[in-house]
Parts: sequence; structure tokens; C-alpha cells
Amino acid sequence: MTEAWKSSLPSGRKLVLLSLCDNANDQGECYPSIAAVARRCGMSERAVQGHLAALESAGILSRLERGGRSNLFTINPRRICTPAESAPPQNLHPIPAESAPPTPAESAPITIIEPSLNRHLKHQGANRAEMSAQIFGLTDVTPEVLTDFVALRKAKKAPLTATAVKALRVEAEKAGMTLDAVLSLCCQRGWTGFQAAWLLAGGGAASAAIQVKKSGRHSGFEKLDYNEGISADGSIN
Repeated sequence: MTEAWKSSLPSGRKLVLLSLCDNANDQGECYPSIAAVARRCGMSERAVQGHLAALESAGILSRLERGGRSNLFTINPRRICTPAESAPPQNLHPIPAESAPPTPAESAPITIIEPSLNRHLKHQGANRAEMSAQIFGLTDVTPEVLTDFVALRKAKKAPLTATAVKALRVEAEKAGMTLDAVLSLCCQRGWTGFQAAWLLAGGGAASAAIQVKKSGRHSGFEKLDYNEGISADGSIN
């Protein structure tokens, strides 16, 4: 590996040789596939084949075809330091930094991993919901519910407004529900708005849930008859 770094081979040929040296054992033998070398060097398989042929012609490596398996390459370290016949003559004058050829690392293709689109959209929706919570004072709504409700209204081209929030609060109080519960119900049913009458008129479990929510330990006293057991003169029977 050290001799390969010191060699005066052209950059592409040198990069392929370094890849082989990195995989070689103590006897200088390795058997990587052409595709694997191409991936590591950031070049096409055809280019790798050309560099391997040049290295083989220079006696730097020998190739043994094994029929149905990857070739066995044997590196000759004594020939690495000998400049190849096709290598350009060394330039004794320093090359300015601006015109210096790129190093293999600089010329290799750069892999950029794009962020997940779903993750980006989810993050964007959370930010929009957070802004809505601050603008309209929706501190009594859980972030998850608010994110879904804001996304629902956006999908139906009905941006959330102060007027809409005020109307939702009024109808939530009429139904005896929290605003968080109302918005959660809207998300489940695809509603951009809410009216308590929708649930009361619909009856069923939804209406019963509202009635149960309205009732409690300190409710229902209006149905009691407080005159029961008391005579006209005020005495207790």
C-alpha cells in the first residue's frame, strides 16, 4: 500500500491500484469484482477494466481468470515504483494551486442523501401548527391534533383564521366539549368546521356522549322535586 501511494502513476490508474492493495493479503493477492472496484473508485466498470489492463501491461499486477468467479489479481510491489511507459513525464516546476488537477477524492462522485419527503412535510406541518397555536392562542389543543387539523384545512383550501377559531370555541362550549376534542372529531370525520347541532341532531353514541359529558356529580338538580314530603303549612310529613 505504501509503495502504491508513492507511485507516479496517473490518478485513475493509481486509484484502482490502491483499491486492489487495500483488499490484498500478505502475498499481494486479492479477488474483488470489477463492479466492487468501480463503486469504490467512483468510476465506470469500463474505465476500471482499462486501468487494470494498463497495470497488467506494466507488470504491476497479473490476472488469473477463474471461470465463473471473480479474477484473482496478484500485485508485484517491485514494479510499482517503476514509472509505467504511458505515465506522463514528471513536471519539475510546481503546479499552481488554481490549475492543479483534482485529487481522486475531489474528482470522485459525491453521494448526497436527500431527506425523506414525508419527514420534510411532517416537519413543515408541525411548524405551521405551532405558528397557529401562537397566533390564535390554541394552547388548550394538543400539538398532534392541531397539526392534523391545520393540515386538513390546508388540503381543503380553508386556511385557519381567527374567526374560524372563535366559531369553533363557541360551538365546542355549546356541545359541552373541549376544543381539543372537537378538533380531534373534525380530523376523524374530515370536517373543516363544527356545529354542536350536527351531533345533537345525529343522535346515537355521539349525542349520548355529549349528554354524559354535560352530566356530573353536581348536575341534574333541576329535575328534583324539593316540595315532595312537605305539607302546605310547611310541616314535614
